[in-house]
Amino acid sequence: MKTNRLQFLKALILLVIINMIPISGLAQADLTGFVQETPPFRVEQITAENTIFIPVVLQPPGKPSVFGVEMESDWNGLLLDLASQAGVNWVRRNGIEWQLVEVVEGTRDWAVMAALESEMTTLSQNDIELVLIVRGVPDWAQTEDGNICGPIAQPKFVAFASFLSELVSRYSQPPYNVRYWEIGNEPDFPYSERDIPFGCWGDASDPYYGGGYYGEMLKVVYPSIKAADPDAQVLVGGLLMDCDPNNPPPDKDCTSTKFLEGILLAGAGSAFDGVSFHAYDYYNGTLGSYCNPNWQGSSTTTGPILDLKASFLNSVLEQYGHSHKYLMNTENALLCNNYHCDDTFEMTKAIYVAQSYAESLASKVSTAIWYSYTGSWQATNLVEGSNNPKRAYYAFQAASQILRDTKFTQKIQIDGLTVYEFYGRGDRKWILWSTDGQPQHVLLPELPVHMWDLLGKPVTPTRELDIGVLPVYLEWAD
Repeated sequence: MKTNRLQFLKALILLVIINMIPISGLAQADLTGFVQETPPFRVEQITAENTIFIPVVLQPPGKPSVFGVEMESDWNGLLLDLASQAGVNWVRRNGIEWQLVEVVEGTRDWAVMAALESEMTTLSQNDIELVLIVRGVPDWAQTEDGNICGPIAQPKFVAFASFLSELVSRYSQPPYNVRYWEIGNEPDFPYSERDIPFGCWGDASDPYYGGGYYGEMLKVVYPSIKAADPDAQVLVGGLLMDCDPNNPPPDKDCTSTKFLEGILLAGAGSAFDGVSFHAYDYYNGTLGSYCNPNWQGSSTTTGPILDLKASFLNSVLEQYGHSHKYLMNTENALLCNNYHCDDTFEMTKAIYVAQSYAESLASKVSTAIWYSYTGSWQATNLVEGSNNPKRAYYAFQAASQILRDTKFTQKIQIDGLTVYEFYGRGDRKWILWSTDGQPQHVLLPELPVHMWDLLGKPVTPTRELDIGVLPVYLEWAD
């Protein structure tokens, strides 16, 4: 198989660059108007030296496909139908609030969970795996008055363990069947005296930003969770990881990104099953262009930032002897915060969906949850209202349908072109796009059996095609 693959690669020759032929006729969506100018002449060739082989992906036990979304509390049957049609296998919900359930220590009112219980039941009935965030600190367990999202007072770790034991016992059973428990959300966010959906255990005075204190909590609660359900999966709350501590931007303090190292130094490496983290890039104002300056990433260099963050986390886990832990990217999206979120942004978001899920399948990230499904924050939503899918929704659906049940084999990068190769169900599949934003004219040595555009519209197979910033999928029978 490897010999055939290398022969195939050596046979692939890039010819001259000409005008990109636009792909049209999308299913309920449109790509027209996104045509690029002809760049200067250039010839390139793909060889074995251009390929990158990435190690086997670590998976949580019984893991479904990587595709997931975060849902807000107001979803309905139509939204669930759209999610099913898009191939959503994971839903993340934020979530269980301890301070609402246990206002008085030792007295728990599960009636406040009625709406979420209904959601849990519906998702389980539809074979969708649920990741539940557990957050919020009651008045009687706070380190500082009013700090609802902040750290739990150490004498109350046992009380939190007791709460989690009952919580997991209750919701790991039918009809709920919850297995994944995320302890806090962005605990590497600094202290805040507000009720916000972060974890905010961050301590700027600590060289590991409070990671050690969080780790001490995990050591107390983990045995109680596992006693309640041996199959429960305990996740380090989704780490924000604001910037790269190994290569910090000028005048930027990246101490918060050492939070995981603090957990491990506290001896809590055996007190969690996986690490949840967040990865966002920022729209640059032009088609297909994005960046994350805090990690020195961009669309023309690194691609989606999640791979850099995952590589960093894996290096920390390996350093402390825990390379067997898996990673879950529980917030993934392209943000529109400094530009007008116009039609070009919406197309760029669709491009980012395709690229980030190819990257997710290729990296050691076992799950990638798009944030969010319908929420309007930073214009990241896949669906507007209850029945208006955006282009990014169709890009998600295409990636899920085309790349489902495949395994990543290699990444090919040369000047101006990125190719990801996958094998599955007896077929070789590629997703490829122009990295530098300029159209690349490609002659394939074999006629593909199938071709699809970014949004999953079948395209008549051809050996000669033009690849721009809009990714294209190819399939060969192997």
